Amino acid sequence: MRIYRTPDSRFDNLPGWPFEPRYLVQDDLRMHSYDAPYRSIERFADELDLHAVTLVVHDWGGPIGFRLAVEHPRRIDRLVVLNTGIGTAVRSTEWLRFRAVTRGVDTGIDVGN
Repeated sequence: MRIYRTPDSRFDNLPGWPFEPRYLVQDDLRMHSYDAPYRSIERFADELDLHAVTLVVHDWGGPIGFRLAVEHPRRIDRLVVLNTGIGTAVRSTEWLRFRAVTRGVDTGIDVGN
């Protein structure tokens, strides 16, 4: 397989992007990751005091949106889920909370604020 990659120099001094690059290599492909999206979305919802939201999640936004829905279920009324995954193979407490929130089922699990 032929792999093309934008030269690193093209990302030097990008306006509005003060973050250091962080890469993970899998199967000879280099992927960039960035940790700040969830907290910024959480702050956005808090600062606008959003309630009764229809949250649309797609691709890598899915796990971020799912986390927001689990940790702040009273803000989210509906989820529209497109082409994403939950990222877990084991039924964790977070997964059970997510199912309870999305199905409106009282499982006795505390779903938070």
